[in-house]
Amino acid sequence: MKLKKEVVILAVVIVGLSIYLLTRQTDRTLYRLPQQPSVPVQSITRIDINGPEGMISLNRADDSWTIGEQKYPADRAKVSRMLDAISALSLTAMMSESKDYIRYDLTDKNKISVKAWAGTTPEREFEIGKVAPSFRHTFVKLAGDAKVYQARNNFRTTFEQGVEDLRDKVVLSFAASDIQEIRLTKGTETMTLARHEAPLAETGEKEEGDTAKETSPPLKAIMVWQANDGRAAASAKVDELLAAVSQLACEKYITDHVTADYKDPIYTLELKGQKAHRLSIFAKQSETDNSYPAVSSDSPYPFFLTEWKAKQLMPAFEDLLEPPNKDQK
Repeated sequence: MKLKKEVVILAVVIVGLSIYLLTRQTDRTLYRLPQQPSVPVQSITRIDINGPEGMISLNRADDSWTIGEQKYPADRAKVSRMLDAISALSLTAMMSESKDYIRYDLTDKNKISVKAWAGTTPEREFEIGKVAPSFRHTFVKLAGDAKVYQARNNFRTTFEQGVEDLRDKVVLSFAASDIQEIRLTKGTETMTLARHEAPLAETGEKEEGDTAKETSPPLKAIMVWQANDGRAAASAKVDELLAAVSQLACEKYITDHVTADYKDPIYTLELKGQKAHRLSIFAKQSETDNSYPAVSSDSPYPFFLTEWKAKQLMPAFEDLLEPPNKDQK
């Protein structure tokens, strides 16, 4: 009898606990997450960002983006990541209703406000806090909503950038294979390298005594570099130089000078292909500097090149030529 009573009590406890847990679980999901319809990337024409780095406005110009009133060209890859984050904003949980924004870095001091426009219509507006402990989510607030939510993906650093970070740093862009002539100037010395075709005979083995199979070896044309004085250039080194300059990115732009302020370069590269390109490098402003000022025909703004990159682009003329007594095989 005692055993039956204990069984009944245990069953009642189990049923009661189950009801409690089910009710508690239901209570936890009583709130509804605001639905965030997808915003087509193609429809976004402006992005306003206001955060610790200050106010930045990005504007679409045909298929490219510019920064602010200065209309600096923006880095395509970085803007693309912003567009993806805005378009696919997805909330996964509601984290707080208490307006305790400090723990989520959503205070006025730390938050990043983002507003995306389609023409004159605001399409999406939200505030970005810190990255969640999972490193796969980000804390956010929606415009007009005091609650803190957790959004899918880690995207704070995508928007945590200043104007200099967002500028397109590419200052020379061309296909290296398109260049047919390079003119190097260092002080009063110049050297011109030209690309031209040279025949290369294929060697083939013949069987002894088999005169019927003896034929003239076919010739192939290869591209080689040659200096204007007839000396052979070290084609591999010339190609390395072209590779280094063909998609040249600067360290940063110079904001307190304009291109016209720079005269008397210490080294100049002039490259001719379908278009002409020019890069001029100037003396460091002081012995302690680690960067060289430079200007390019492909950029309206002066910029700095890191010391190692500048030296890579200022080779000694002799380094681009074959040794004069090189054995011929």
